[in-house]
Amino acid sequence: VVVYFDVISTGKFGDTIGSVAAPVARQARLVDAAGAQLAALEVPGATTMKFGADGPHIILDQLTRPLTPGETIIVTLLFQKSGGVGIVTLVE
Repeated sequence: VVVYFDVISTGKFGDTIGSVAAPVARQARLVDAAGAQLAALEVPGATTMKFGADGPHIILDQLTRPLTPGETIIVTLLFQKSGGVGIVTLVE
């Protein structure tokens, strides 16, 4: 399952996403546009960063249960400075 979203950084200083997690998957990976796993990703301050097919995004593997279109799931981005930030997204 691929997860796309936007991160709106309102702070003056940037932060780094070190890992991702989701209760519906045994494995959540932060990857680049080519699908290569990223160890970390810098998010600059005062910007909107798009996570989509042509850039970084999240892949959920080994789902713990089937997902239904229209269902809402939560993916947590673990930032080095800010800690965990939950992204609420809709299954399509």
